[in-house]
Amino acid sequence: MADQSFTTDNIDEKKRRTLIAAATVVGGAGVAMLARPLVESMLPSERAQAAGAPVEVELKALPPGQLMTVEWRGKPVWIVHRTPEMLADLAKNTLKLRDPESTATAQQPPFAQNEYRAQRPEYLIVVGICTHLGCAPTFRPEVGAADIGTDWYGGFFCP
Repeated sequence: MADQSFTTDNIDEKKRRTLIAAATVVGGAGVAMLARPLVESMLPSERAQAAGAPVEVELKALPPGQLMTVEWRGKPVWIVHRTPEMLADLAKNTLKLRDPESTATAQQPPFAQNEYRAQRPEYLIVVGICTHLGCAPTFRPEVGAADIGTDWYGGFFCP
């Protein structure tokens, strides 16, 4: 038998590069396919995202003087596009408020520590649950409603 020792003279470099490239592509695809479910398992579920996710609302679609209700974390959130008259009437209610400038509590963010309690005065955005009894007050924007009283300047009424 003739000595058939391996020599580097008969190596096809083009074939070798092709095999290395193919193995790299297949290996990379395998790593990506394995990594995808691992990464997805670390993301919050649809239910978790819905429970605390931000709610996006098109405020321009809300006409002045109207109320829009959206749900956030299972609670109603009211958005009112206040009219200039509504904004002017806020000053008339100052004496009825315990903390008119919202400075006594650390719960108010700095941008809401003003007479409008808002970053943009024309929009009021609040969680629609009464802090008194946990009920859902009704939106009564009419001024001087007969069943509420002549000193009613509009707003949310808790029966």
